[in-house]
Amino acid sequence: MSDSVILGCPDCSAINRVSRARLDDGPTCGKCKQRLFTGEAVPLTSANFHALVERSELPVVVDFWAAWCGPCKMMAPIFADAARELEPRMRFAKLDTEAEQALAGRFGIRSIPTLIVFKNGGEATRQPGLLQGTTASAVAPAAPDVMVGGGVLSSSASTMNLAPDGANCRTGSSVVLLLQAKSGEACASPPSPCYSRQDATPR
Repeated sequence: MSDSVILGCPDCSAINRVSRARLDDGPTCGKCKQRLFTGEAVPLTSANFHALVERSELPVVVDFWAAWCGPCKMMAPIFADAARELEPRMRFAKLDTEAEQALAGRFGIRSIPTLIVFKNGGEATRQPGLLQGTTASAVAPAAPDVMVGGGVLSSSASTMNLAPDGANCRTGSSVVLLLQAKSGEACASPPSPCYSRQDATPR
């Protein structure tokens, strides 16, 4: 594994190379000097998708959503919590399927919300529909080496486990519990996913 990673800037889309050891130090863009991570999901467009997703050497979790979709609104706070807790070991982003129909079509989005995890620029896994567990459980199979709260995301099971790497894992464990709790509060009885206006047939 390289000691540095390539990242696109959310503000100007410039490509930056950042030391992995400095990811927690609030790295800034070499061009526009803005922070590369803010703890918030980044809005994706056709203009920045290549820089932020396809060029990224960190896993990128993308929420494909639409303003008219009820389940999307229910998952939004869960996704926001994940971004706050799990960045900068991975990036979180949102793509409005109504505003960016070409990108949604490119990835065959038929039901929303749909989460896709991109790794090294390509799709690694996807999870359609409102999550009943934690957002992180969809991330783990595609990003088994990501460090969180002194632990490692382990994909040895279908859900995320935090395996100690010689450091304390309590922070990471609390992240899992927080997301599971919020997911349960948001959707005790998960609704059916929304389907695109262009194709209302379930996948």
